[in-house]
Amino acid sequence: MFVLKENGTIWFMKRLYFNPSCLCVFSNDANDSLFALVATHMFTLLIYCNDMLKWATQLPFTPVVIQRANLNTIQGLVILLSFQGLVCCSYLGTNPSLKIVPISETAISYVKNYSDTETELNELRKLINSVNLDNHGHNSIGNNNNSSNLASEIGIMNA
Repeated sequence: MFVLKENGTIWFMKRLYFNPSCLCVFSNDANDSLFALVATHMFTLLIYCNDMLKWATQLPFTPVVIQRANLNTIQGLVILLSFQGLVCCSYLGTNPSLKIVPISETAISYVKNYSDTETELNELRKLINSVNLDNHGHNSIGNNNNSSNLASEIGIMNA
């Protein structure tokens, strides 16, 4: 990756030891720096500031398009699009919280009751297994065999 100044001289270059699937470049005029968002075929998003890697994160798919966007008061959203049409919106502008929320006494007492939690977990496993065994390719909840279904998936990723 070669970055040129306005007069045509090389500002810096960065050798990438992989084939990027897509990239997006934007400038930060306040710091006189250039940011590059580079997505790889290995489900990774790499964020470079000039020629230095600043951040890397795993992606749920290999993007074919990457773009930066602003939505209302949120600036710097990263929008990713896969070949199958999946869209992922991410936000990298988070700061660590200085306020730590204390755990309530009811939450502590609930966690301390391991035997009841284990019993509830076993009941849920039995329920899941019974639904899976009844399914045999049919929808056991609602049992509408004649209607076609349109499936959509929404996920929230934690970095």
